[in-house]
Amino acid sequence: MRSVATYLAFSFVGALMACSQAGDANAPDTAPVDPVPTVIDLGVFGATGPVIGEDGTGELLLKRSGQSEPVSVQFQNGARSEFALAPGDYRITQIGELRCQGLDFSVDPQTDLRALGTVRAEIVKAKYYVALMAGHPAKLDEIAGLAEVRAIPADQVDARPISVTHHAPCSVHSQGPGQSWRDRPLGERIALGAAIAGFCAIALAAGGFCAF
Repeated sequence: MRSVATYLAFSFVGALMACSQAGDANAPDTAPVDPVPTVIDLGVFGATGPVIGEDGTGELLLKRSGQSEPVSVQFQNGARSEFALAPGDYRITQIGELRCQGLDFSVDPQTDLRALGTVRAEIVKAKYYVALMAGHPAKLDEIAGLAEVRAIPADQVDARPISVTHHAPCSVHSQGPGQSWRDRPLGERIALGAAIAGFCAIALAAGGFCAF
């Protein structure tokens, strides 16, 4: 009888261990990663009606790779704004009502702070609101200042600039969402040439980028 009882006891313990191991197999491989503080100095000027509210704030919609729901963050026009983002690859899909393409950046889980630099957008209105974008990455003294405020090493600030891969990356029809400005006839786009040339000349002279 004792040998039978001993056998049953060991069998019961073995079954418990097997269940425990099966449960562990379904557990996440890694612990959740903390969001990373992310800062941007975004300023929009010109025909800002579709972008900036009366209080000077605006909204960015971000699409994180692998996620279906967009991330909404607020920014203060022409000033440094901060929000927390989970690590991953992002693209800016909207600035206010303007639909955007080709504005991409990533957030590295190994960094203590993500600095997206300064971006300026001159919004020109014809049949479409079109954002003429220019910007530059955070400067060394800006990076040092951000690190000092947070008491972190400056080399822990990721200061890679936003990637801009489309011409006139953000636009919307003046009557609301519709056909993209990039699909309009060449003559209609050339009508904005003077404003584009002047804005881009200033941006490039300051060592930044220009997309139109």
